[in-house]
Amino acid sequence: RNIACNLTIVAPPEHRLTIRFRRIEIYKPNSKECTDDYLLLSGNTSTFRYCGYGTPSYALISTGDTINLHFKSGSGVGPENSRIGFDLYYTAFHQGECHTKGDHASEHRCKKDRRCIPRELTCDRLDNCGDWSDERANACGLSTGMTVVVSLITILVGGTCIISISMYVCAKKKERAMRRSRQTAPSVEYNSERHQAA
Repeated sequence: RNIACNLTIVAPPEHRLTIRFRRIEIYKPNSKECTDDYLLLSGNTSTFRYCGYGTPSYALISTGDTINLHFKSGSGVGPENSRIGFDLYYTAFHQGECHTKGDHASEHRCKKDRRCIPRELTCDRLDNCGDWSDERANACGLSTGMTVVVSLITILVGGTCIISISMYVCAKKKERAMRRSRQTAPSVEYNSERHQAA
């Protein structure tokens, strides 16, 4: 393996960066230190060194517009090094005036920290805001699948209500008709006497 890679992420002017990990799979020996295989993040943030397996639950936020990544993989070729790497995503944001209204709205205002992120990062199933507010229904609206489900439920419930109301109205009409027929039917008297012929 023996790989060393460097990457610098630069945000637009007056923006900062958030980095979130989806997965880290970097071999870590029994010792606590990451020496041969690691990911180092530095620049306008504190320096962080990562190794091991898992998904950190926290985000890293830059103090400026740059973050440097240095990834090193040692020379081991055993099974522990068969899957080495990491999966992360970053978001550029600012906390100034946010362009969220009108036909030319280009940004989304996050709920918790009032960050502004590009509108195209909403509804991408990634927590770009840090509070998931860019993935909520008010930001995304209903998905096509959800719209179909809601429409079907509405049709079924509406159809059931219409059938129930129709049956109720029919039953009431029959009941009224039967009452009227009882009230208007002529009364017939039967004479039970028998007449004998003389």
